[in-house]
Amino acid sequence: MSPNLFIKFEEAFPINSNIARWIVGLGIVHNDLVYISQNSRAISNKDMSIQITQLSSMLRIHCSSLREAIFYLEESEKLQEVTDHIKSLPQELQELYSKLTPLFRTGVEADLLQKMTNIRNVTYHFSKPNKNEFTKALQELCDRVVYYDKVEERFLFAEIISDTIMIQSLFKPDEIAANQGKEAVSAIISRILNAFHTFITFAKEVVNYYFKHLRG
Repeated sequence: MSPNLFIKFEEAFPINSNIARWIVGLGIVHNDLVYISQNSRAISNKDMSIQITQLSSMLRIHCSSLREAIFYLEESEKLQEVTDHIKSLPQELQELYSKLTPLFRTGVEADLLQKMTNIRNVTYHFSKPNKNEFTKALQELCDRVVYYDKVEERFLFAEIISDTIMIQSLFKPDEIAANQGKEAVSAIISRILNAFHTFITFAKEVVNYYFKHLRG
């Protein structure tokens, strides 16, 4: 059977169908996450010095986008039709979904969702000069040496401050004082990236499943 399908939008996505509109939204989220993932892989193929300076920016984008993607799923559950549809999906797709629901605001990993929210609110939307994020970061870095090279494409000092703000967004002051260490940061980043790619897989397979059944 050919993987291609030509069908009118009104037939594929009936306007009054909650499921159809949910699939459309899922497809849009999927495409955005795939784009981010592809850019992340492109960075990983660059020189190590470039990877290091761009890592925090990519992580902020991952966190912000995954947060919105999780909210999309959580809000979608308010529609009984969508909830019933998810329950009717093949077991392997339900298992993928079950790996994402812990990140809901009511889930067992809601604290990680809050950390992603902190990163989004404080770093992705940029701190303002009158806020205390810059002050707290500068206080922590006051004894560090600043390196500046006008030839460089990116400002290293800004990367260092941004990284510091991000760490302060991920951990509470007492957690930082307790020296959580690289392992804790790595574990959080790993969980975020795993959830990010799980969402991509889930969305892709659900959309494929939807179109498979349109074929009849």
